[in-house]
Amino acid sequence: MRVTETLPVSTTFVGAYWYDEKIVHPVTPKQVTDEIVVWEIGALDNGYGQNFEVVLHVDPQAPPGLELVNTADITRVPDEDRYDDNTSTWSEMLYDHGPNLRVRKTGDWHGGGISI
Repeated sequence: MRVTETLPVSTTFVGAYWYDEKIVHPVTPKQVTDEIVVWEIGALDNGYGQNFEVVLHVDPQAPPGLELVNTADITRVPDEDRYDDNTSTWSEMLYDHGPNLRVRKTGDWHGGGISI
């Protein structure tokens, strides 16, 4: 299984981590370019889930107002009954310099596992 991360313009890859309970594990990519980062992951069963975080550095010269668009894509597998959930796109506006706040909130389909 291959996961490909398309990096937003004006960013560089710093690292990636997956979380098992409260333990953080670094994940080493197979390929890193200015545009993409690729990981080779073993076979995944249907319905498998894991928390995976990608850390990026934003170029200090990037202009405020720039839209940062990030896309993650996972390889399609012949046994899947649908493929529309194999891609995820995230977008955020780059704000001017000053105090920044980042909140991480996670959950699952039945509302458990919320953390801030």
